[in-house]
Amino acid sequence: MMKQDESRWMLPDLDAAISRCRVRNRQDIRCILHALREYAASPAEAEQSFEESRECLQAIAARDLDASFSCKLTAFGAPADPHLCTELVMRICAEAEPSGIRVELDMEGRNLVGFTLASARRCGARNPAPGVALQAYLDRSDGDLADAIAAGLRVRIVKGAYIGDTDYFSAIQRRFRALCTRCAQMEVPFAVGTHDPDLVAWITRTMPDRKNDIEFGFLMGLADETKQRLARDGWRVAEYVPYGAEGGPYVARRMRYLEALSHQRRQPLP
Repeated sequence: MMKQDESRWMLPDLDAAISRCRVRNRQDIRCILHALREYAASPAEAEQSFEESRECLQAIAARDLDASFSCKLTAFGAPADPHLCTELVMRICAEAEPSGIRVELDMEGRNLVGFTLASARRCGARNPAPGVALQAYLDRSDGDLADAIAAGLRVRIVKGAYIGDTDYFSAIQRRFRALCTRCAQMEVPFAVGTHDPDLVAWITRTMPDRKNDIEFGFLMGLADETKQRLARDGWRVAEYVPYGAEGGPYVARRMRYLEALSHQRRQPLP
């Protein structure tokens, strides 16, 4: 049985994630499904993550859900066996392509940023091209943005949930806005992942004519009112829906996020 703090942030299994996705799709909100697993230490664990990923892709296709699939490369064994990880990423992108399902490579700690971007570029010729997150708190993200766009990747601008080059709130906000502005100037579709009221208000105020090109991504467990309001207003909206039995690290990051907001005397979007 899931604990109360876990049930806010994640679902127990794929069936529950599919049910939630159906509800969100009826609200014109697409979903990003993610089978929670991190830090595969052996080839067997990495292969298990791949099989769970393939099961998710098959479920999305069979039920014609408006959803993409997100994965962490640590779940495919990136630190322990980068060659196997690369092979599994290529296989999962190949599995997704016939059904037109987007694979989104989640960004983790800074030691894996380069490897994650390289993996995304290797899958970049796929249709749809894979998505990749760029973290505003890293100095390198400005250059990574240009490289990702040139490779045809779909970028998602986020603040970052690990350890960055700056932890100053206002500096990260400025970097976030700068990355979004560059995407808009290049006239490429992009996504944002943030629960910051200031940044969401800034985008809707300054880019009202980009509703078809910008997608707002939110976590399950936060901003439910905002998700539905933006969808009703004609913006593209997605909800990240993680599921599984190994959500400890993920839930811990969510709790740290709320604690950080409390220290800053800030609240996430309703």
